[in-house]
Amino acid sequence: MKTYDIDPIVVSPSESNITDLLVDRFKATPKLPLFAIDKGDGQWLDISTEEFYHQVVALAKGLIASGIQPGQAVAIMSRTRYEWSLVDFAIWFAGAISVPIYESSSPTQMHWILSDSDSVAVFLETAAHQDRFEAIKSSVPLARQVWRLDQDSIEQLIQRGHDILIIDEALAVGDQEFRNRSEARMREMRENAGTVFLVSHSMKSIIDTCTRVIWIEKGELRMDGDPKKVTAAYNKFVGSTTID
Repeated sequence: MKTYDIDPIVVSPSESNITDLLVDRFKATPKLPLFAIDKGDGQWLDISTEEFYHQVVALAKGLIASGIQPGQAVAIMSRTRYEWSLVDFAIWFAGAISVPIYESSSPTQMHWILSDSDSVAVFLETAAHQDRFEAIKSSVPLARQVWRLDQDSIEQLIQRGHDILIIDEALAVGDQEFRNRSEARMREMRENAGTVFLVSHSMKSIIDTCTRVIWIEKGELRMDGDPKKVTAAYNKFVGSTTID
């Protein structure tokens, strides 16, 4: 069989992540509407990029507080809706992998997707979806946590994550007032927190801030140790000679 290869038109940076889609939009247009939710009677509620970003981060912290680890798979079984996007981005922000399941999937199809992906948790939209899951629950033992979009699971997860702090690159974006509040909050938390996680692609901020660095590449732990040694190895891996 003949095969043909062509060079890609656009090459994504090796250090890029799907979360950059939201972070970049947040940097550029934090106040502009990103979603519109139908409230009925012809009324629509605009959700700005800033609002969506903060909801995503809050939910991601709830997932982390619930034990979701980097590289683990979390499934979503739902029709297209605002909460689907919210959960999807939150899973990526928590460092996990989003696994979609069609809302029309049968129990057999659910079993295949959950078992093949090794999903450790699943978001379901309706009671009917949960009934299908219950039919195959015993054969997918890794899927220990189940959350429902039509109940208050998202609110519960957000509440669960209130005590977790994620210092993210996006804390340095937005308007000057937002940056000032962020910097003040960061200083306060660093003075009082026992452990602070900094999620960043900035080698300089990592070296200046951290006493330990964990490098995770595509869900796998590549290196864990001294900031200068880990950042040097990472720069060599991506072919960079700068520290910025």
